[in-house]
Amino acid sequence: MNQLPPVHLPTGLVVRHATRDDLGDAAALMVRTFNEDFGYGLRPEMHADVVDLAAAYLDKPHSALFVAVDATGALVGTAAIASWDRRHPTHPAWLAERYATVRSAELLRVYVAREHRRRGAARELIELARRWVSAERHFKLLILHTNAGVPGALAFWNATATLVHDSRPNEHNTVHFELALERPVPGSSGDATTREVRA
Repeated sequence: MNQLPPVHLPTGLVVRHATRDDLGDAAALMVRTFNEDFGYGLRPEMHADVVDLAAAYLDKPHSALFVAVDATGALVGTAAIASWDRRHPTHPAWLAERYATVRSAELLRVYVAREHRRRGAARELIELARRWVSAERHFKLLILHTNAGVPGALAFWNATATLVHDSRPNEHNTVHFELALERPVPGSSGDATTREVRA
């Protein structure tokens, strides 16, 4: 698997590829997010990847897991890439057909611990994932969906990605987005504007 170098943020966080040693903490953060942000715990029928992160992201071709860690080495954020499949019935038929006929990478499990938000971790995790997908040269699209019921989620993704379809109302308040493979994530270290501001 193609490995990109870690990214060191001015906020003291490091964003990098996950190792097997990270998997327990990554799963714990994901389950914590399910409880705190979504109001429900681990659901194996929805979260099979979280039950076995190694099989889902480290051992499967064209998949990857990324983490953000703080200065102590504590894991504070996650993001993952997998080949899209229609796990969720909230994809309308036309969108499912688009993603099935074009090699589509799905951005998943973009979670940051509440006490570490607004430190740049989410955007940098997404940017590292975007760069990895682009370097893979396997995929043509980078897609994601979010639960618009989570406070701040819709505003974040509207500022980061391109809205494709709003499936609401449905059980998970699903809104679909796409990310440009050829363009850095706004506000990340890959964004020239961000580099100028930091300089």
